[in-house]
Amino acid sequence: SDVCSSDLEEGSVHITPQALRELVRKSCAGIDGIHSPSTSIRYKGRKVRLKVKIRLEPSCQVMKIRSLLTQKLEKMMVENLNFKNFEGVDVIIRGFQSSKIIEESD
Repeated sequence: SDVCSSDLEEGSVHITPQALRELVRKSCAGIDGIHSPSTSIRYKGRKVRLKVKIRLEPSCQVMKIRSLLTQKLEKMMVENLNFKNFEGVDVIIRGFQSSKIIEESD
């Protein structure tokens, strides 16, 4: 399977797609209102781009959440993981979900 790599002066670091998806999931967990994130990794030549599909709580401000998530993931990829070939994040909202499950009683 494909791996993402980051070149450091001491040598290269390889990150499996599974590890990258886990990092994205943990980044999403830190933002209120995001549920069920799933990530696909797109390779275009040597460039890497993340496509993150999420469900949002209906009360969330979409642009604010997108901005927060994008900033967090870009910081993780570029500053923390030292990806020189990171191209960006696409956020796709695939539905809305309430934070609490409301049970109907008869």
